[in-house]
Amino acid sequence: MRKITKIVFSGGPNVGKTSILQELKKRGYDVRNEVFTKLFSEAQKENRFEELFKNKKALINKLIDLQIEEEKIDNTSTQKYIFLDRGMVDISGFPKEIEYNLTSQEISILENFHYDLCFMPDPLDKQFYDQNSVRRQTFEESLERQKQCIEVYREFYKKRNLDPEKYIVFVPSFLNHENLSVNKRADFVIKTLKEKQFL
Repeated sequence: MRKITKIVFSGGPNVGKTSILQELKKRGYDVRNEVFTKLFSEAQKENRFEELFKNKKALINKLIDLQIEEEKIDNTSTQKYIFLDRGMVDISGFPKEIEYNLTSQEISILENFHYDLCFMPDPLDKQFYDQNSVRRQTFEESLERQKQCIEVYREFYKKRNLDPEKYIVFVPSFLNHENLSVNKRADFVIKTLKEKQFL
């Protein structure tokens, strides 16, 4: 099987990672969806958002199953890499938030994944923060979540004897103009990948 480079985007809510990924998708790159948003948005539409959290084990396992599906490799594709909107590492940090203890089997699944590089977009200014029925955290809570994401990925790479400073790349906000910011951030990602000889 040919080598596929997996590039994951992570960070707190509303840092702009999905916007960057949408721009990369427009440019023809293989971009995969975020399973948290997919699951929570569907539950919200069906008025069963709160119900999701009543069975925490089922919630975690649903997220794992959805992530496995998102990361499947299409052997007929000519793409050499995929961009992921969050990964298994993000799911591994979620149980702590909902006070759920992972089983040994769940830990084994979550740890049996590898990401060649992680992009962590810097948080945008508060004026761009959109708190809604799915994204319920306040701006301040989102900044705390950003710190948690960084720490979880640092630990992920450390466990694999890899230097987090080399494998986690922070994407500047480029906030002079909102639309221009997205383009510049996508340009930064591609430039970084070329410099690291991924492209």
